[in-house]
Amino acid sequence: MFLTRGPLPLAPLWELFFKGHEGFYSVYVHNLPNYNHTDPLDSVFHGRRIPSKVGRSTLRFDQISESVGLN
Repeated sequence: MFLTRGPLPLAPLWELFFKGHEGFYSVYVHNLPNYNHTDPLDSVFHGRRIPSKVGRSTLRFDQISESVGLN
């Protein structure tokens, strides 16, 4: 899960990380509802954006789920 306010500056690095492992991951990008960006068709991020407003409770849940291995 990627939580972002705008563009993903390390997107090229993530593209390399995921390359060759299609089918073994799911990508979800939670961005602000007013962020309007289209990823290239061949990007792992294409069509994976979910407009979301993130609050403190969401971030806290992410921290807890990572620490206990729920991700």
